[in-house]
Amino acid sequence: MLLNLVFATDDKVTYSLGTQGSLQWATTEGQDLPSLVYTSAPRTLVIDLHCLNSGEPNKLEVHGRDEITGLYTMTLSSKCACWNGCKGQRQFQYYNLIYQVLLR
Repeated sequence: MLLNLVFATDDKVTYSLGTQGSLQWATTEGQDLPSLVYTSAPRTLVIDLHCLNSGEPNKLEVHGRDEITGLYTMTLSSKCACWNGCKGQRQFQYYNLIYQVLLR
C-alpha cells in the first residue's frame, strides 16, 4: 500500500504533505516518544505520537500549518504509539494507523 498524505483547503485544491517513502523518525531530547516527519517540498508534516491507555479511542488532532515555513503539525494518539503498546498483535506500522484514523 502506498500512502500519500494530503491536505485540502477546499474541495478543489489539495497539497501533498508526503509519501510513506519520505517518512523519517525524529526524536526530541526529554520526550519519550518520537515524531513522524513526512516531507513533500516545500511542505513538511510533523506528527507527534501520544501514548494512550488501552480502551481510549485512537485520535488524530490537526493543529494547523505555518504558511511561512510550510510546516503542518498533528498529534496521533493511540495505545500503539506506546512502546510495546501493540505487542502480541501483528506487526504494527504507524502509517496504517494514520490511514485508519483519517478515514473515520
